[in-house]
Amino acid sequence: MIEIERELSAKEIKQIDAAIKKKQTKVRLRFEVILGLLLAVFLFGWHIYEYDDSNWSLPSKWGIVISFMAIWMYIESYFELNRKNKKEVITLINFKKKNLLSMMVIEPKRVMKVMDFPKGETIYLIEKKTGKCFYLLNIEDSFCKEFPTSIFEYYLDSTYRYATNMEVNCKGDKIDLVVIPFLNNKKAEMIIGNFESSKYTFDELYKLLQNN
Repeated sequence: MIEIERELSAKEIKQIDAAIKKKQTKVRLRFEVILGLLLAVFLFGWHIYEYDDSNWSLPSKWGIVISFMAIWMYIESYFELNRKNKKEVITLINFKKKNLLSMMVIEPKRVMKVMDFPKGETIYLIEKKTGKCFYLLNIEDSFCKEFPTSIFEYYLDSTYRYATNMEVNCKGDKIDLVVIPFLNNKKAEMIIGNFESSKYTFDELYKLLQNN
């Protein structure tokens, strides 16, 4: 693995531009939400007027308080989200102007799928040409569709990863993915333990997972 810094490619600039455009789209304040809550306040008020002398008015009094709180929280979140998007747009524009992307270049010998979750999370074991292994987590399809390939780049810039939801860029030729039939996630987790480093070689882990 080699850590490098290079200029943004045309594809990556296009992804950044798309993220900027998306963040620049101002969040719309939905007045129907506010009007619905104000209508609830009116109805609660009418209920209090009709049943003010009884205990039945207490829930409506709380209803008015909660409705006004909901209106305040909704308007506050609207402005907060737009402020956040504005800051992120500035960050992305500066990142694009900098035109430098940090990454780890990886040339795997073999790649094996060791855990696969229904929510779109997949854990891979990567074997380097030296024989040493490490794990990579793919969340919500943040790897390129061609993965695994003979060369791939793992993005180190959190700004780029967050904006584009991409962590791995594939290069080189397509290589076969080692898949274990009927893989059991629970048993795999018990065998693997700490995902920060691999205590097994590629072949050792393959045999252990295959036997379970």
